[in-house]
Amino acid sequence: MKKIENTMEPAFLRELGAENTQIPDFLLDNYRELGLSDQELIALLRVLACRQKYQPVIEGERLLNKWHGNRPELSAALAALQRQGVLQLTDTGCTLEGLYAKMLELWVFQRSVPAACPVDGQSDAGPAAAEPELTEVIKTAYQLFEGEFARPLSPLEMEKLNAWLIADRWDLAMLKEAMRRAVLHNALNLAYIDKILLRWKSEGIASLEQLAAREGLAEKSPAKAQTKNTRAKKTKAAEPSFVGESDYSKYF
Repeated sequence: MKKIENTMEPAFLRELGAENTQIPDFLLDNYRELGLSDQELIALLRVLACRQKYQPVIEGERLLNKWHGNRPELSAALAALQRQGVLQLTDTGCTLEGLYAKMLELWVFQRSVPAACPVDGQSDAGPAAAEPELTEVIKTAYQLFEGEFARPLSPLEMEKLNAWLIADRWDLAMLKEAMRRAVLHNALNLAYIDKILLRWKSEGIASLEQLAAREGLAEKSPAKAQTKNTRAKKTKAAEPSFVGESDYSKYF
């Protein structure tokens, strides 16, 4: 037996070194945060093992070989991963663009909310630690804006949302209202929404109640109405302004 081990072990070790699947530690540490179960993670690892260098599409035949020809089991596994948004099926196989997009979103989120990703030896005290619900609020904000934009948010857009909620302490309801006004004026982008929020901040408006009160007073003020009419008359006589010179204050 010892002679067999001495003979086969070098070949065994060579094969182990030649056939390795690279798996990011980030995936292993956070697969539950990505919505994957233990069984789905195992299926995903089998898919990862079928990747070929410089080939974005994982071929169906390679997947079938990894599942030992069991088509029903393969189909069920791929369907489950597709439902989780980590895998997209193609005519010839599948891609993992969804997995990388979800990992990037989680990575940005964790670094914007330190308590969501504590570092060894450091306190996890932070905005999310002081207010546990903040994590869910930020996730809800991501979903809200992605739904309205009809696309995933970019890392820069995620950082901007985090800044509004964490650094500037805006309430989610105020972000919804700012976004609603941006949609009404056909200017759905974060730059325009930021102008709205900056305007409210300069006016000391931090809640929907304060906003309603301020707008109610503005509507009832005779001086305000007269000034508005005077400006309207002057505008008719003035030369038309460029789009970039729009007075955003009139919208809020």
